[in-house]
Amino acid sequence: SGSPTKSPQLYGIGCATSSNNDSRKSKRRIRWTEELHESFMMIVDHLGGPEKAKPKAILDMMKSNSLSLSHVKSHLQKCRSSERVHKALRERSGEGHRTDKVTELQLKIYMQIEESRQLQLEVRKSISQQLEMQRSLETLIEEHSKKLKVITWTELYHVTDASPKNGACSSYWITRSNMIT
Repeated sequence: SGSPTKSPQLYGIGCATSSNNDSRKSKRRIRWTEELHESFMMIVDHLGGPEKAKPKAILDMMKSNSLSLSHVKSHLQKCRSSERVHKALRERSGEGHRTDKVTELQLKIYMQIEESRQLQLEVRKSISQQLEMQRSLETLIEEHSKKLKVITWTELYHVTDASPKNGACSSYWITRSNMIT
């Protein structure tokens, strides 16, 4: 097989990242620099092209601590989509339709729309996860509140039970019980 002069297995590529207050690498957005994209494409070509390359194999060969499997999957999907558009344009051009600046503009617009759609999906997923986390926290707060009430009532019961029988604690009991309800 005609592999490049430099083995793709030797690339340890860094990338620009921006964290959204989340230290998990799968959640960080990355900016695909030209160098990172070129390395990615070299590895994809080495693995047989965008349709044959597997995300896990690409990730293993890139040797980048900044990339996650979801980053690679997303970028590979974008490359596959772009290649399909280019293939369709080449076929149209071969059928007698001329490829001109309007077609190139259409391609750029399509790619921007596709990128926006991917970003929307990521945002939607993130919001969904945040809502799920918020619901879990609300449930946890309710459970802790119930436990706190039980502990407080138990404590009040023991204080009242251990007090002298002269009625000195009854006002304390009333004051504390009014605070809880």
